[in-house]
Amino acid sequence: MTESEATRLRVEVVRSGGFAGISARWMADTDDLPADDAEILRRLVAASPTRPAATHQPGAADRFTYAVRISGGERPGEVRMPEPLPGALRALVDWVADRAQPA
Repeated sequence: MTESEATRLRVEVVRSGGFAGISARWMADTDDLPADDAEILRRLVAASPTRPAATHQPGAADRFTYAVRISGGERPGEVRMPEPLPGALRALVDWVADRAQPA
């Protein structure tokens, strides 16, 4: 495995649900980002929770659900959570959605 493969990090965010039930998908890959943005992505991933919150909340039928899949890096895996997202995960999701290309 090359150094690039060992340090490569890819984050895919899928938002589903909501009133209209429309899904959206975004992806960020450190290999496609400037070095400063790649480092920000790594820090956001490191700060994000790796376990889902409670899956049912009263009155949550029309809220979005997020699936965040992390490939590579030190914490690969997937977490699925309904809104409201915890602060660190919300920061990661917003950053990826704002800066990444649609997947």
